[in-house]
Amino acid sequence: PYVTTADDFSIDLCAPEEICFSATADDLDFDIVDVSANFGYYDDATDRVCFMADTAGVYTIILTAVDECGASVSDTTVVTVSLTDPPTVDLGEDRQFSLCELEEICIDATITGSRFNYIGTNIGTFDSTTGQLCFTPDSSGSYEITLEVHDDCDRVAADTVVIDVDLNSPPVISGLADTSLYLCYPQEICLDVEISDPDNDITDISVTGGTYVDGQICFVPYSMKAYAVTVTVTDSCGNIVTDTAMVDVITDQAVELVCPGDTTVF
Repeated sequence: PYVTTADDFSIDLCAPEEICFSATADDLDFDIVDVSANFGYYDDATDRVCFMADTAGVYTIILTAVDECGASVSDTTVVTVSLTDPPTVDLGEDRQFSLCELEEICIDATITGSRFNYIGTNIGTFDSTTGQLCFTPDSSGSYEITLEVHDDCDRVAADTVVIDVDLNSPPVISGLADTSLYLCYPQEICLDVEISDPDNDITDISVTGGTYVDGQICFVPYSMKAYAVTVTVTDSCGNIVTDTAMVDVITDQAVELVCPGDTTVF
């Protein structure tokens, strides 16, 4: 007799299943009495060998034919079976980003599995080369991002992460108003000013025409004129805010006494 089985091959399965490949067994004398496989079974009607691949691994299938005279012949096919693991997606923990300006945010996205036919996200884009999911927020707020993958086995995996975006706000100066003062003599005067920052990240407060201490700008005017007092506030993102108050100081320094000349009265 003679036996011919398929060439060695590899196959990737979604789940354990029966595998069949072509095989023929014949005899010129038409006296074959038995055709058997060491694993699985031979289907004479379809000329196939079939076996159940229940795990990943290498299956060596030997088909043997025996005729009436006891002569036997065999052929072997080696089948390498791999089972595709179901996909998984991991975007990590929820997190917060503080931005000085609107810019792209990227987070690591871990995807396992193979034979993907779809990878998509509801916000931003996923780069399979870098393994990062990136998006550009349009304002402060919470962004709920979901990354979903499908494979050829019709299995779906997804993960969701919440990204809180806090866009830095500039400092605020208030209460610094123009004013007029009357002084009898040069003395220190102080102007109230309120300086704040929504993000509490003020890095510098500077004053031109005075000094800033505990919510006040103070200076000593030595002459009668209008004084410009300017305060400049800077935060950690480089936001700069400036405000100016004009202080009109009036003093007695310009008062002059004019006495009449000497005279004689009879």
